[in-house]
Amino acid sequence: MRRKPGIAGLIKEKEQQSALSAVGEQIEADKNQNAKQLLQTLQSSLRDFASRHRNRINSDPQFRKSFCEMCIAAGVDPLSSSKGLWDELLGVGQFYNDLSVQVLTQCMRTRDENGGLLDLRQCLQGLRRARPGERLAVEDVERAVECLAQHPG
Repeated sequence: MRRKPGIAGLIKEKEQQSALSAVGEQIEADKNQNAKQLLQTLQSSLRDFASRHRNRINSDPQFRKSFCEMCIAAGVDPLSSSKGLWDELLGVGQFYNDLSVQVLTQCMRTRDENGGLLDLRQCLQGLRRARPGERLAVEDVERAVECLAQHPG
């Protein structure tokens, strides 16, 4: 018949659990530190990329779309704050905020004709007339509307 562990056995088992717990906490702390370093590296790389390509991001709708998709794939929302990193570096947040105001203005202007519901392409045409010389794409209008959905009221 097997004996139950004695006091010495219980103390030894408790010490082993404490040692395992300490090792687990250290591993978790190391993982958190590594994740923070990776995030800082990612932010720095995106910041550098954004600085180098600022003019193209602001002027080329396809490149702007690709940049936003790259950021989102990396877990960074370039539109999350109008006072955040992207607005500071590029004015991207402000660009979409301004565009969303113009979308709303167009919808309100045509409310008597169509209840304020515009076809996306019709809205884009109106925006292009309001912003001559600026290259806008359907994706820009979609992102502007997404900004409105993220910041209701």
